[in-house]
Amino acid sequence: MANLTDICNQRKQFMLFNIPPVRFEPQNPYTSANPPTQYQLNMRRKVEILKYNKNSTQGSRQTKRERAAAALSGRTNLARTVCPDDYKIPVISTAAGIPGPAIYLVEDKSIPLYNYVKDTNAYAEQNDEDNNQWVISSNSNQQCVDNNLFTRIAKLIIRPSIQQPYTTFTYRTPVIFRLKGSGLHTNDAKTPVGERANIVVNVDAINFQATYNNASVSNQVSLTSRFVSNTSISVLLSATPSTYETDNNTFDYFCETYIGFLEISGIGLTTNPGGVYDFNIQYITSKTTTSSVSSQLDFLEDKNIFEFYTNIDSSYNLVSPVNCELLSSTNPDTVVEIVPVPEDATVEFTGSTAIR
Repeated sequence: MANLTDICNQRKQFMLFNIPPVRFEPQNPYTSANPPTQYQLNMRRKVEILKYNKNSTQGSRQTKRERAAAALSGRTNLARTVCPDDYKIPVISTAAGIPGPAIYLVEDKSIPLYNYVKDTNAYAEQNDEDNNQWVISSNSNQQCVDNNLFTRIAKLIIRPSIQQPYTTFTYRTPVIFRLKGSGLHTNDAKTPVGERANIVVNVDAINFQATYNNASVSNQVSLTSRFVSNTSISVLLSATPSTYETDNNTFDYFCETYIGFLEISGIGLTTNPGGVYDFNIQYITSKTTTSSVSSQLDFLEDKNIFEFYTNIDSSYNLVSPVNCELLSSTNPDTVVEIVPVPEDATVEFTGSTAIR
């Protein structure tokens, strides 16, 4: 059972993703260079009310059909011609039965109609505009560090409109692999002939963990994680004398590539309103290095760094390789071009009702 600290922590996280209601922003008549006076605004509103339009408290206005019926029945003065500029004619207030001193009412259409409510509907309660059952908040271009620890990649926020107490989710995220490090030329002659070596990094396993108040959710019995396209990166290092540092004969290399989607399915969670879950992943890698001329080109193992990024944006621009070439994962002897991140590379999150 959750204690008071856990409840307060959940509420704090939920409020960070609160969706406020639509804000009422009334018209401001004083934004123009020559704003109207309060008397002009009151006069414009008073004239509008005395038109007896719909929603006026003084009565209703005849419809077009009612006016036509009155004209055909002879209950109207057909001899009177209506002029489009009749609204400019001043009308004394006593003619409308308005108590108080007599004033002339004039409709000035250049004055905005302010504080005049029309076409309003009264309800016993307001409709809820937020119909989302959940919200997923992902960290764009999130680096997952290979340190045997879990990295948070997203948050799941359960909204009050959730319709089921238990839901199974699927999370798909576009990822890139990156490999960088340093090479060491061990031959004092720095002969560039045959100086090529291959580094292959393979992601052997992906571990997923959903947490609630930093505690692992243990009912992930049907959870599966898989890479949709590829699980490894293969890089062919090639250095020339111009890239070596003068003192220690080292050179730096860098390469990154778009892998495709990582799919995590079967995420079964209790979905009570206001709940907030963290999505975390951990990966396990293996690395192999081969060199055609080991006496000339070696690697500094402690400076070979593999990086794994999730939630890649479609606007992410891949950097061109430096002192290396990207090889095909299916054909190790084939050099491939860097494929840009596609426009449809976005986080996909779906949920369905689960039967327990």
